Amino acid sequence: MTEAQAKEILRQYYEDVSNGDGFMLVEALEFLIETTKEPRYMHELAWYYASTKHIDLEEKYLLMAAEYDYGPAFEELGYIYYYGQNGVVDYKKAYQFFSKGAKKCEGNDKYWCMYKLADFYHNGYYVKKNEDRYRKMIEKLHDKMKFPKYLSEPYPEVAYRLAKIRIEEKNISNA
Repeated sequence: MTEAQAKEILRQYYEDVSNGDGFMLVEALEFLIETTKEPRYMHELAWYYASTKHIDLEEKYLLMAAEYDYGPAFEELGYIYYYGQNGVVDYKKAYQFFSKGAKKCEGNDKYWCMYKLADFYHNGYYVKKNEDRYRKMIEKLHDKMKFPKYLSEPYPEVAYRLAKIRIEEKNISNA
């Protein structure tokens, strides 16, 4: 297989997902990973395995992409460990990956990481519960996201949490 052939397999697979050959997709991505070492292919293979409910393989390829400092992998690994999608909730690992993602990611990925980090302080997961820090994090994130561009941004979740904070402060008009 050549790099061009592998990329053609990817193109064909994504053009016709309903009839796409998952085996060939995996072969092409594994070839591209081995030959290019590009973390976006590791990430893409992780997504394939997530869609087929092979969380162990999703985690494997996300960890591989994270070794290359690939930001989107940090966010997704954070969620795997936060919700225990691999069978084990691990708030320490989730916190570490969300923290890396908040630093390395851009756009939506960064916002989702920041949003989840705030939840750690609100719930006292892995870190000491700190409502002041939670409020400041949500307020800062809300300020950054005042004019969301995409439906995939966590703006509704952040706005909802900020409204709850304002209600707790008896500041109903700003809720």
